[in-house]
Amino acid sequence: MSTLREKILAIDDRPLEVVDVPEWGCKVGIRTPSIIERNRLVQSYTDGDGRVQIETMFQWLVIGTACDPDTGELLFTEDDLDELAQRSATVMDRLADVAMRAAGIIDLSTAVDAGKLDSSATPSSGIDSDSQNG
Repeated sequence: MSTLREKILAIDDRPLEVVDVPEWGCKVGIRTPSIIERNRLVQSYTDGDGRVQIETMFQWLVIGTACDPDTGELLFTEDDLDELAQRSATVMDRLADVAMRAAGIIDLSTAVDAGKLDSSATPSSGIDSDSQNG
């Protein structure tokens, strides 16, 4: 008989959400990242002071979570960063919103509504510790 620990560790607790992307003529999976993957993902779009670099945030969220819904294999790599920046803002918003939810990261609309993100911020600014606590 297995212990509770063994049961917990055997569970696949990283669901995959399928997002319809009619603009691309396909469905894209958004895979819930592990805590290690999420930490690396957040580091990829924040600067040394922990401020969000909005100009690359959406691309990194998609790179870190978008996968083939049939295989779970990630679709994009760091090499696709510039190409993804040229994709539709509507599509990238849709995918990034699901990615943020899957990763347990606050979504932008909630952050703006809660006053945690200055909606007049320049593209290189974003959420910082002062605005989160104010």
